[in-house]
Parts: sequence; C-alpha cells; structure tokens
Amino acid sequence: MSDNFQVQVAKQAILEKNMKTYAYELLFRNDPLNNFAPEDLDGNNATAQVLVNSFMTIGLDKLAGGKPVFVNFTQELIEQKMPLLFPKESVIIEVLEDVKPEKNVLKALREMSQKGYTIALDDYIFENDMSEFLKLANIIKIDFLAYSLPEIKEKIQDFPKRILLLAEKIDSEEQFNFAKNNGFNFFIGNIFKNHTLLQVKRFLISTFIFFKF
Repeated sequence: MSDNFQVQVAKQAILEKNMKTYAYELLFRNDPLNNFAPEDLDGNNATAQVLVNSFMTIGLDKLAGGKPVFVNFTQELIEQKMPLLFPKESVIIEVLEDVKPEKNVLKALREMSQKGYTIALDDYIFENDMSEFLKLANIIKIDFLAYSLPEIKEKIQDFPKRILLLAEKIDSEEQFNFAKNNGFNFFIGNIFKNHTLLQVKRFLISTFIFFKF
C-alpha cells in the first residue's frame, strides 16, 4: 500500500537532580492533536505500537539519543516475555499498576532481572501487597498527585535502600523540592515542560505481524 500515515510516539524526559536527562518515558499516541491516550486504549496493542515505532520505524537513537526508555508492559506481555526481544541496555521494563504478582509474572520478571534488565514499578500503590514485586524492582515510581507529601515521606521509609525512587507528576516547586530532599533520584512532570510528541511520516506498513496476541 502507498497510503501515508503518521507514526507517533510521545516521549517525556525523566530527569536527575542535576536536571540532566536520565531516560525517556515512551507513550502511545494515535492523534497528533491529542496529548492523551484514548480511554478505550488496548494496552497490548499500544505497547506493541510504541516498540515497533521506536525501534523499527523511527529508530531509538533518533528518538532517545542513546538514553534508555521506559516502556509500559501489561501482564500478558510480561508473561509472554516480550521485553526479552529488546536490548537490556535500551529498555526499562515498566510494570503497570494493575499487573498482579502471579506465578507466571514473577517467574518472567525474575528471568529478566537475572539477565540484567531494569524493572520499574509504575504508579506504586502503597495499600496493595507489593512485597513480591519489591524483591525484583530496581526503580519505583510514585505518583505525587495520588498521595500527600507527608504520606509519601512516611511510606517510602520501608523501601529497600537499593531501590531508586522516581517522583512523577511533579507539578510544583514544592513537590520538586520535597522529592529532592527525601531521597528521590529521578523526576518527571509538567513543571519541567519537556513533553515531546515526535511524529514521522512513513508509508503504511503492517506493524502487528511481529507481535501476535
């Protein structure tokens, strides 16, 4: 086919304390005028499109400039061990908050961890039993809009010291200063104004042959 279409991946810089970029979070977008994913988004297909567009169509060097990228993985994709198809130096496995710590998931994540992949827990929920995930996680993302600052300060005291903390949805200087002063290593949020929607015009190709669900 020769019909043109827009390949799109939204990226948001994840910063260190010195304001240098540590990595990028890659997000699915199907509308150049929309900064948000659709509500009826299918997580498996969204991740597949992000990976195909990033690695095969756009190219990760162009997209991330050699930095690693955080990619959301659903429970099904983790069980299928899809992250193992990509370089461990390039992809940080972001475990979505609705992934259950079931046997097959933990077995797959354990294998990925043993092979040197970095595992991040997305939108960590303090009230849930995440002990099994904590044993495997390298990075924990805390949503600063979901909890008060005193709640966050109290809850993070129990995390293993080896775990790196990522403060997300930072919208104010107060939140940023709090995060810096309370052991957070990385930061992402609207306050930094570094959200970018990268578009590349390509010919229509079949992107889902590679990933079959």
